[in-house]
Amino acid sequence: MNEYHGMASNKITMSKINTYIICQAKHFFIYIEKIRAPSRSALLKGIAFHSAVETNYAQKIETEKDMPVSDVLDVFGSQFDAGVPDTQFFEDEKIGEIKDSGYGLLKAYQGVIAPKVQPAQVEMPFELILSGSDEVFSGRVDLITNENIIRDQKTKKARPSAIENDHHLAMTGYSIGYMVAHQEKPKGVIIDYIVDKKTPECVSYEDIIQDSDVELLLNLIGRYQHAVKLGLDMPNRSSYMCNRRYCSYADLCEKKYGGKVKGE
Repeated sequence: MNEYHGMASNKITMSKINTYIICQAKHFFIYIEKIRAPSRSALLKGIAFHSAVETNYAQKIETEKDMPVSDVLDVFGSQFDAGVPDTQFFEDEKIGEIKDSGYGLLKAYQGVIAPKVQPAQVEMPFELILSGSDEVFSGRVDLITNENIIRDQKTKKARPSAIENDHHLAMTGYSIGYMVAHQEKPKGVIIDYIVDKKTPECVSYEDIIQDSDVELLLNLIGRYQHAVKLGLDMPNRSSYMCNRRYCSYADLCEKKYGGKVKGE
């Protein structure tokens, strides 16, 4: 349940880059100091959701049939329960309610999105050797369909009106990974948002990855390498993510940099 920890030091990933963009200090605690901190409930639910979807699609490559919904829910429940001890819950959070909301999101996804998807590859690994460096840009493409379309799933509290910038950047990374592995561009890129409402809903957006997006990400990778070597690690206290609700490193951040982190 702690996939975002323990990356090899010579591997640059989208998780590292996105974390650095959101908050250099958080990146420092996770990837430089390698400090493990309790996750938050949203991360726990998201990881368990992803695991259940991945399990279904992995077997669907051969069977071409979705698992029974009850079996997919069992995978979610097992993964969720396994992660509870490593998760920090706030006093107003009820573990059972959070788990039930995850079940609702998964039922919606399995009912609306999964039947339309025939996977060809799941969790496809890739590595791009970076010139002039002993580092590589690496990752895993969550899902490639038999139509050579990259798809990804994101759970959200509110319905987004468009693909969010950090998700667009991640899909650019997946597109690079696809091109490294297949020597051609994917036929399409889609993000499925599963919205956590009283009655969960699914909304899908087709993303357009331009050559300029690839150029931007490659430039960001180079600047990330340079910044990390210089040891730049300022906290981003102006970010909405700088809140005890979302960040497990608030106490360490206050101790190292001073000031107060918002939230409980």
